[in-house]
Amino acid sequence: MILEGAKQAVSDAKSGAVKSAYLVTCPKTRALTGYAMSFLLNLFCETHSACGVCSGCKKVLSGSAADIHTIAPENGSIKIGQIRELGDFLAEKPFEAAHKAVVIFEADKMNTAAQNALLKPLEEPPENTVFMLLAGSDYGLLPTVISRCENIRLLPAAREHAKELLEKEGVSADRAELALALAQGYYEEAAVLAEDSDFFAMREQTFSLFFKMMAQKTYAVSAFVAFFEENKERAGEIIDILKLALMDTLKLQLAGGEARIANIDQREMLTRMADGFTTGAIYNMIEKLLEHEGRMAYNVNFILSCESMLFEILKEKYRWLMS
Repeated sequence: MILEGAKQAVSDAKSGAVKSAYLVTCPKTRALTGYAMSFLLNLFCETHSACGVCSGCKKVLSGSAADIHTIAPENGSIKIGQIRELGDFLAEKPFEAAHKAVVIFEADKMNTAAQNALLKPLEEPPENTVFMLLAGSDYGLLPTVISRCENIRLLPAAREHAKELLEKEGVSADRAELALALAQGYYEEAAVLAEDSDFFAMREQTFSLFFKMMAQKTYAVSAFVAFFEENKERAGEIIDILKLALMDTLKLQLAGGEARIANIDQREMLTRMADGFTTGAIYNMIEKLLEHEGRMAYNVNFILSCESMLFEILKEKYRWLMS
């Protein structure tokens, strides 16, 4: 499903008349990945139709296409060495297809040196070579990088249309509505969430522990830390759940009952939080989550880091608690 506002690059791939570089932005990783896959399938398909069965499509789907080079963050960032490694790939002519493609995942995590190293290839790309930069936003990217790319922003599909598609796939109406709300309307993200029963079980326990911690004394922290440790591989998702809940709380503080929140099934509890804390408290809690999220990319003591994060959140609770 091609998202609204995003047909240009895929149309170019179908025609074979691609631009030299595209910057595609979207806050949802699965939507970006799905879009890149659609682009590559159409570009390397023998009939430019993403048939899925020709040799070109099979190689794209299996990740074995010799004419595609991918770059992704290592230890939280993309460094200059990864860009310099492109040299040999760019110097060669397409091996199997009419084009070569460089796909940079999380391009907004390129450090400044890496972005500067990319400027020349973007400015003077080899013939029949296309760059696709995928990013959550263009924040953090140099203006000189942005200006050298065709800019595309992926927008959510119409909510009702996306919900109908999910229901046709067997997702219940309530689950489809909640999944779309959590995914901010992005169909690809919602489709994966709707089928992930483990995520919803983890989400329910996250809310239970969080609300308990906010209502009780500090001894509730130990249970939350144990939960983080049990779900260490999905700790990033737990933090995302908490961040989204706190963002919803801010929306409820600012817009009250008219606020359009993501956690539509938790409106009552989040409204109580919105009524019980200042805006400053909520902002600072979000900041603590972001700090911990940043530390997760490095070799830190996971349990101590979780404890520190939760105690810092509680500190904000008692600092700013409204009477």
